[in-house]
Amino acid sequence: MSEKKLKDNHEPSCPITGKKTSIGGQALMEGIMMRGPEKTAMAIRNAKGEILLETFDTPVTTSRFKKLPFIRGIFGMISSLTLGYKCLMRSADVALADAEESDRKAKEKKEASAAPEDSVSTEKEAVEAEEKKEAAGSAPAGSAAENQTETEPASDAFHPEQEKDESTLTDAVYASAGNSGANGIPKGEDSPIQSFETTPSADAGTSAESARTQHGTQRADAAEAEIFDSVADIADTSSSAETETGAPTIRRTQGETKAEKSGGAATTIVMILGVALGLLLAVGLFIAAPAYLFKLFANLTNINLTTNSYGISLLRSVFEGVLKILILILYMFLVSRMKEIRRVFMYHGAEHKTIFCYEHGLPLTVENIRIQRRFHPRCGTSFLILVLLVSMVLGFFIPAFLDTWLRVLIKLLLLPLTVGIGYELIKLAGRKDNLFTRITSAPGLWLQRITTVEPDDGMIECAIAAMNEVIPEDKTKDNW
Repeated sequence: MSEKKLKDNHEPSCPITGKKTSIGGQALMEGIMMRGPEKTAMAIRNAKGEILLETFDTPVTTSRFKKLPFIRGIFGMISSLTLGYKCLMRSADVALADAEESDRKAKEKKEASAAPEDSVSTEKEAVEAEEKKEAAGSAPAGSAAENQTETEPASDAFHPEQEKDESTLTDAVYASAGNSGANGIPKGEDSPIQSFETTPSADAGTSAESARTQHGTQRADAAEAEIFDSVADIADTSSSAETETGAPTIRRTQGETKAEKSGGAATTIVMILGVALGLLLAVGLFIAAPAYLFKLFANLTNINLTTNSYGISLLRSVFEGVLKILILILYMFLVSRMKEIRRVFMYHGAEHKTIFCYEHGLPLTVENIRIQRRFHPRCGTSFLILVLLVSMVLGFFIPAFLDTWLRVLIKLLLLPLTVGIGYELIKLAGRKDNLFTRITSAPGLWLQRITTVEPDDGMIECAIAAMNEVIPEDKTKDNW
């Protein structure tokens, strides 16, 4: 293969091996999901710089009906939306756990910075107590008995009751911790809880108080650790490794963590509500709003909507279709200004570049992926544009004189057909490279200049980790 050179627009010209893969992906919060014919993988970067890698079987349909042309697009979109939303929620859980951990560390740092002020008074009290002990030790034997109630016992004195109290405290602590320390070290081993050792002490009250304080700290740490159980549980079913780029990776195969099992119902409810609100917003923005805006436009321009005219139907269809595309472009542009969404778009670019690198037959390395194009013709963004264009064509066949609410209802009923046609067009663009497919792919490629951003090397590492997990051993299984 010849050396690749960058064009003026910084997009590379790469050799094509002729392979077009069915492997697709989705950008997540600080991560990427890749979906192959057999396996699906998520690679999420946590706050420690580790890549959390989770793999599971790709849902496969055996129904012939769901594989029929114009029908498969509907079920394919539903499956993609469901899986993509679940992965997005999972990446949000990791990001939330990282944010909570950062807040906890900041709180601990703040408390630690305030500790020296408290230690000054504590140290002063300790010096005064030591002076009293020295005074009691240097006093005559006769006066020692008199001062016994005012001073503390000598450091070399043995007090059976003190030993009993400390031993009882130690047993109680180990019993409450399940015969092990907060770090899981069994009683009797080299435990970090040194205050619980039953050695003679100079001050039984001080020793007992120290033990109680340290035990309370250990239990607090254990309670705080449970907050991040969803991340820590990965270790139960995973193994640490490194990617080919050297990034630390935590692997987890198919299976649910304790947090996922306990929060499964809540996650499902949130997912259903999110999908419902998303669909409601989509219907309002892309179907209802354009229809009512054209009615307002017709009233302002004195267009007679009561006549069945092909000219008016064409005008209405084009008006509503162009307005839908403008709304989509404006929406994408506005959300791309947000810092978090911009990072998602950067991961989107890493996903496209990685798939291109694989299709070009190059090794999946950061260097090879970095020079690939970030605009892919079989992207979900292109699918959205195609669906809007198809709806514009179908809208021409809806009589313009119908009431607005009735037109909205008809468009909703035509939505499965619209999606099915759009899916077949994106499939055709993947198989063929001719004037028609280039024309249909062009609007989506233009919109990808907003929805994809050049990624950094860390994002590319996530894409490599996810991609390596989903490439089938039989390379023919992922042919487009």
